[in-house]
Amino acid sequence: MPERRIIYFDYHGVLDRRGYRGLMSAIARGAETEATDAFLTRLEPQTYAYAAGQLQPVMFWQWVATQFGSAAANAGRKYYLHVDPIRPMWELLNSLHARIDLGLCTDSALDKKEVIRHAYDLPTFFEHLLFSCDIGRTKRDGFFYQALLEHGQYHAHDMLLIDNDERNVAMAQSAGIPAYHHLDPATTIEFLQKRS
Repeated sequence: MPERRIIYFDYHGVLDRRGYRGLMSAIARGAETEATDAFLTRLEPQTYAYAAGQLQPVMFWQWVATQFGSAAANAGRKYYLHVDPIRPMWELLNSLHARIDLGLCTDSALDKKEVIRHAYDLPTFFEHLLFSCDIGRTKRDGFFYQALLEHGQYHAHDMLLIDNDERNVAMAQSAGIPAYHHLDPATTIEFLQKRS
């Protein structure tokens, strides 16, 4: 029996225009400040806990409102709890699905996971789903990639991760999972067409 192959897609920045950097910018705009390094450093531990499911959404948004004002929390929620699909990438999923298994692995907080699930019939596209909020870790943590490997249906060399964050690409590769740095739909589509 041939081994099964799978391509895992990141959601934010690959399949959807809304991502982490945009969330940080939306919160900063709502707070009427710049998204400086100091601002981001202050937000990062809380956003990690939120994305990992370690901090309930209501607590995260309350923290943002307390630290930066209710306008910042409202701007962040309005930006993040919305889908803005990148159509060529979803069309790519449709074309690939007949030939290869597809997976979704993403840093998504509990409330964003529900927004994504409500917007799409995910099992139509994906054989395997891995949300950071379900395992308590994000893609910045090697445990996330261990969870991909422990899924058990695929060997590392039969996987490919498509991610727009080069740090996540490096983390996947250090776990033995081939990964591709997504820059834009056209180059990713060309890359995958050459592989098949």
